[in-house]
Amino acid sequence: MPRDPRTLFFYWDHAPGSFAAARAGLDGARAELWLFERGDAGGFERCRATAVALESGSHYLHDLRPGRTYRAELRLAGRSGESHLLGPPSGEVTLPPLGPSSEVADAFARFPGDTRPPPGAAGSPFPEELRSELARLSDWSRFPDEVRGSSAGGMGGRPAPSSGTTGEEGR
Repeated sequence: MPRDPRTLFFYWDHAPGSFAAARAGLDGARAELWLFERGDAGGFERCRATAVALESGSHYLHDLRPGRTYRAELRLAGRSGESHLLGPPSGEVTLPPLGPSSEVADAFARFPGDTRPPPGAAGSPFPEELRSELARLSDWSRFPDEVRGSSAGGMGGRPAPSSGTTGEEGR
């Protein structure tokens, strides 16, 4: 599942016995998540192999290319280079492009009992100045890696509050 334009979330649910049976045939087996990216020619090529803890049941992969299509395989790899696929490969998933959506046909719904007006004037498009501000605020690349947490898998890939603040000002 895509989490943001540069991050994918993978999860698996296998019976514990299936991992033990697969490990039995491999010397020094370790679990790896193999990531494949669709190339310009249309085929998939492996672009990453990451060690994972099978017991966790999930893993985030960061620093991927926005707008690209990926699929993954959960594998057990032995010391001598052999590997065994654990279950079927994932489905294909395409990361969203970087930045705000290019969709400009705004649509708003009114619910019975809701007296609040929708954003902007009724029936009018989302205000361009707000759309520009959203685009500026959505660009996390303006923060250094240690703030974004992209290389360390930080929470949400978003900047953390500066030290000494709780993130809930005015309480």
